[in-house]
Amino acid sequence: MPPRILVTRRIPDDALNLLRAAGDVDVNPHDRPFTRDELLTATAGRNGLLALLHDRIDAAVLDRAPGLRVVANM
Repeated sequence: MPPRILVTRRIPDDALNLLRAAGDVDVNPHDRPFTRDELLTATAGRNGLLALLHDRIDAAVLDRAPGLRVVANM
């Protein structure tokens, strides 16, 4: 089963294509940052998380996705 990756905001297509080659990628569908509740919900069940600097990644977020293997920022 391919890894499930969440991207918290739209990023350049070249970068998205690299991620899509590595797994199933979901990108925030909103033209704004996730709310706190949206981020907590969207993170559940993910193996990878690519967050932007404005996203607060803390213990609550990490607890929602015990299967996270990679957390990166851009």
